Amino acid sequence: MADSKGYGPPKVEGVRAVRVGGGESPQGFAPEAADTGSRVRLEVRAEGFTGRAMPLLIRVGGRAYRVSALSADGKTASCMLDEIPPEGAVIEVGYPPHQMAELPERFSLSMLEEIEPEGDS
Repeated sequence: MADSKGYGPPKVEGVRAVRVGGGESPQGFAPEAADTGSRVRLEVRAEGFTGRAMPLLIRVGGRAYRVSALSADGKTASCMLDEIPPEGAVIEVGYPPHQMAELPERFSLSMLEEIEPEGDS
C-alpha cells in the first residue's frame, strides 16, 4: 500500500538466480561452487523501484544485501550473494523497514541457472 507520498513496496514480477563465474569464491558456498569459483547474482524484477533516500535492499533468509545494479528500464534490481542461502529462504525486496515486498518464490538450489561469465547480465 502506498503512503501519502505515493511510495510503497515494489510490485514483484519474478526472481532469477544465476551462477556467475570468475573471482574468488566467498566462504559458505557449496563445494561444487567453490570448485568453479562461482558466485550467485540474484535478480528481482518488479514495478516501483524508485530513487529514494532509503537504499533499495534485497533480503534473503533475513540477510540484507544492497542492490548493486538496477537495469536501464528500472525494473530489475540485482545483488551478489556472498553465501548460498538455506533452502526455502524467504526473499524480500524493497525499502526497509516498512516497504518490503515478500516474493512468493523461496530460494532453492534448483532455481540456479547456468554459469555466466562475470560482467554479463
